Amino acid sequence: MSYRIGGPAETLKRFQGDVGLRAVYGLDNLSYVPLHNQQRYTALDTHKVDVSTAFTTDGQLQRGGYLQLTDPKAIYGFQNSAMVVSKRVLARLGPDFARTINAVSAQLTDLTMQRLNAAVDLDKQQPATVARQFLRATRMSG
Repeated sequence: MSYRIGGPAETLKRFQGDVGLRAVYGLDNLSYVPLHNQQRYTALDTHKVDVSTAFTTDGQLQRGGYLQLTDPKAIYGFQNSAMVVSKRVLARLGPDFARTINAVSAQLTDLTMQRLNAAVDLDKQQPATVARQFLRATRMSG
């Protein structure tokens, strides 16, 4: 049996994609289907692909119906989101700014990011509205 894997163009050439799946997991029965990120879940839903690349923070995962595969051999590694601020900006805005950013970041788990992204991507809410509601719910806004 062969499997169709969908993802952006780099999926075919990167170790964190076709190359690693073949080399580390021995999956020689893959065929690549090029997809833009916006097409991944539609391709799964319409059976254009059997497997797709994804981000653990994708809002579409909130709909259910998808199984997130594990990667016990860690070919994909970790790609956590993180705030990066220049030292110059941090010096200008002060330690309260850093504390606020750290407090918000601590609340942004994969599940929380999925929910926030689902509100924007699936429910078509405005990003600023979703962010404001999140900050109010977590008592981060003033």
